[in-house]
Amino acid sequence: MKELPPANPDCPNCKGQGMVPVDREANTPPAVQLCKCVLHLSILKNVERGMRGLTRAAPIEKSVLLERPNENLWITAPKEWFFSHLRHVAIRNPPSWAFLVKSDADLMVAWLASAALKGHEIYDADFSREGYIPVSLAHMTLVDLIEPPDLLIIRLGIKAARNQAMPEVLMETLTHRAHLGRPSWVWDQPSNPLTTDHLCFSPLLMEFLSDWTRITPNSQPASKTSTKGRKKKAPTAKTEAPSGGRVTMSSMTGKGSK
Repeated sequence: MKELPPANPDCPNCKGQGMVPVDREANTPPAVQLCKCVLHLSILKNVERGMRGLTRAAPIEKSVLLERPNENLWITAPKEWFFSHLRHVAIRNPPSWAFLVKSDADLMVAWLASAALKGHEIYDADFSREGYIPVSLAHMTLVDLIEPPDLLIIRLGIKAARNQAMPEVLMETLTHRAHLGRPSWVWDQPSNPLTTDHLCFSPLLMEFLSDWTRITPNSQPASKTSTKGRKKKAPTAKTEAPSGGRVTMSSMTGKGSK
């Protein structure tokens, strides 16, 4: 269980206790729930845990991503647009929602770590400088990095030096997530789109992504009408919504946001 932040000692609702009683029927055991002051900070802490600096993104009124945390998406958008839309989604989910943003370079570090531990010879211009050992201190294998999150968001374009294994590492990441039935978002930028000259490009990868929902700043929100007759863009296995349901806190969304 993730550690909760301390309660506001001046909170008029919980008086600094962090919990408030829940209305119950007569002759039932008493119950408590998190006070809004703790819930507010817990959600913000979780947003920063998923992506450092995300809480500082500009608030927006609505997002095309809001109804899609359980879908596989290929998103092509500038950083400012994506951060605002991801923030919009993240603050409306409970603090137990485990989303994580990692770059293509992060994937390579984790993959190189496992390769190095197996004694394989490695050459990568980003990670083979003299005196530098390409072993991740946080993740000993690629699976350690990519398996836990409810939603894994992969930011492309951070890896700078070429490595012929990069497309295969990305493909392994996506297929492993699909095998687990967990959603992934692949995020590239208009200035460096995932095309033939991208470091992560491969024909096999493009075939794999071909039936994913494409999202750009011009995309429209998903329709809430019946989906009968439409192909659902989702992981291969059934997934469940994060525990606790969606959280709506108008005080967290900024002026003019919902």
